[in-house]
Amino acid sequence: MYLTTFNTMGTVWLLLSFLGVRLGHDENVPRNLGLVGTGILTVILVLSAITALRSGIIDPVWAPLSVILSLFVAAIAVLAVALWRTPLVIRARYAAPVVVFAHVFDGISTAIGTDVIGVAERSPFHAPSWSSPAGCRRPRPSGAVGCSSS
Repeated sequence: MYLTTFNTMGTVWLLLSFLGVRLGHDENVPRNLGLVGTGILTVILVLSAITALRSGIIDPVWAPLSVILSLFVAAIAVLAVALWRTPLVIRARYAAPVVVFAHVFDGISTAIGTDVIGVAERSPFHAPSWSSPAGCRRPRPSGAVGCSSS
């Protein structure tokens, strides 16, 4: 998921940069990238919310609670870091609160999902197939049973 997001946004950024330089307005690239990202995010969130509410797979209490709790915890964390390392936060500008919020939200929503709702994260990196079978020097990265030839 991270690789797909990185590649997609990198492609959009390169396209906007190319168009900005070609048209002589390269100072508008960050604004345009923000507008594209906001538009895509808005469409995805609205469609996801509609789908989840129609199917009944979402409880309308936990999602807003996780966002509100994440905003509160992230604000405290950013304030603490800003008081401790003010020049660092000034240099980071808007990126610092956004990154802190993203990590806090990931942690809080995962905690609510696993502890309260009872769902588990699914990731190929946490799968037990990555453990090495007996006698193998290197397991196959594809998750297949057996040893790699090299």
